[in-house]
Amino acid sequence: MAGKRQRSETKLLDCTPDELHKYFAQRWIWNEAQQLRSRYVSFDLNALIQIVEKATGNKTCINISKPPEGNFNKAFLATMKDGSEVVIKIPNPNAGPTHYTTASEVATKQYASENLQLPVPRVPACCSRAAGSALGSEYIVMEKAQGIELGQIWETLTPRDKLSIVKQIGSVTSKLSEAGFSFYGSLYRRQDISESESINIDDKSEVDVHRGPWPNTKSTINALVQRELACVNKFRNFPRDCQQGIFNGPDGYRPTKEAKLSVLQDFLKIYQYILPKDDALNVYKESPELIHAFKYRETLQSELLSLIGSTFDDGEPHVQQLLANLARDDIWKQVVEEDGHGNASVPCPLRYSEEDLNKQNHKYAKWERDVERKAQVLDEIGVYPGWNGAVSPGDYDEVVRRLGIAKERFLERESTTPQERLLWEEVWPFEDKKGE
Repeated sequence: MAGKRQRSETKLLDCTPDELHKYFAQRWIWNEAQQLRSRYVSFDLNALIQIVEKATGNKTCINISKPPEGNFNKAFLATMKDGSEVVIKIPNPNAGPTHYTTASEVATKQYASENLQLPVPRVPACCSRAAGSALGSEYIVMEKAQGIELGQIWETLTPRDKLSIVKQIGSVTSKLSEAGFSFYGSLYRRQDISESESINIDDKSEVDVHRGPWPNTKSTINALVQRELACVNKFRNFPRDCQQGIFNGPDGYRPTKEAKLSVLQDFLKIYQYILPKDDALNVYKESPELIHAFKYRETLQSELLSLIGSTFDDGEPHVQQLLANLARDDIWKQVVEEDGHGNASVPCPLRYSEEDLNKQNHKYAKWERDVERKAQVLDEIGVYPGWNGAVSPGDYDEVVRRLGIAKERFLERESTTPQERLLWEEVWPFEDKKGE
């Protein structure tokens, strides 16, 4: 009887029971069905109410509302009879590896609160294993953070107030950066992982690789490359939404498994020499070291380290150009320093012939031109680089109209024959494709 009373007293605000499970914040011009499936979560509303009431000390839940949702989680605001509020987060399928994503978030919040004394909302209830949850899904129940969004009042603040807030934010980030760990990886509570020090997690890309923890930067970067190698070897196609250009067109750049593997294997030959050589580049504790780290990011080595982790998606011609530059005698000497005779202290493991360099330059020119083609189309549509077809529901029809105009302009601009037009239509990336 008590369960029925509690359920009858709870009202849903601004949505129907069916709308609780669905995603409405965006639509997609292509691949919409799959995108919506990856953001749909089925769960038991009555169980959700009971979980909230138990987590709040058996207070009665009088209503549940669904605030504007994010991309990876369903968020609900539960109001209790005494006026108190709690937030419930339920991860979408696209949020990350089941169990581990939720478990790590809970552990990170706990660590930040208990070890760093940061004002993190308390988590009175959570479950990271859907199979063991009465809700039928993973969830986190946490206190509602007090206050208002900074963006709502920022322009009304005085310079002194703004400076004070920036200092407070700096204090928080300082505590986070000073937290020392002996390994790189995600945080977990002991009861949420196996007894082994490291675990393998199958993520959305379905590749089984070592995912940490890692004892140092070298191991971390190596694991990143091994993940890319595994993806290249496992999958026949490369994700077109992640590609920077309109590839595979007439006389255009054609991504291949062989090219990606070659770049990754070349990187493995030299990466140990381009890692940061002092702790200041890994742990930002004081402003002089922080400035040093920012300068490091501008170097050739830093660009290589930042791009190598997306080789499966795209960019291998650019990474190959960086590797070729690194292999130049004058550049390599700067990386490994000179010996007493003016030679590099360590011979460069990479050797490219004149023919190799010419082929690389030719491929890079094609890749760069195709990247420019896509950038022009995106600009004509009025969307951002890396756009995956997502639009606000109210803009859907207008974006479809602009996309149609941009496509016709592109085909007219790039096609010199009817056959070329057909080839460009086949590789046009901004629409559903058969077999995808």
